Amino acid sequence: MRLISLLALLAAPAPALADDVIPALTATYVCAGGAVLRVAYLNPSPDDSLAVVDYGGRLIPMRAGPTGSGVRYVAFDPVPGFVWHGKGPDGTLFTDGENGQRAILEDCHQVGS
Repeated sequence: MRLISLLALLAAPAPALADDVIPALTATYVCAGGAVLRVAYLNPSPDDSLAVVDYGGRLIPMRAGPTGSGVRYVAFDPVPGFVWHGKGPDGTLFTDGENGQRAILEDCHQVGS
């Protein structure tokens, strides 16, 4: 429910003259096995990109980090170290721990517009 509140806030129309509105969008992904993942993307500046992932009843704030292709978002909280790697309309959710990355939601494909 917390993500629904966040998504409603992000989807609300911005005031016509507001210069401080953060460009944002939301996306829903269907992953292997039918799991649904919701992500809110926030771009407060040209140099900063954030995402909030709704997974397992938790909202996980993330910051864009370096990657070879696509966009790799890394959780602010290093434990358990969630990573959302998106490329175009596709993505994978990982945990990144002592034993390396482990995919927890694979073959995620964005649905809708």
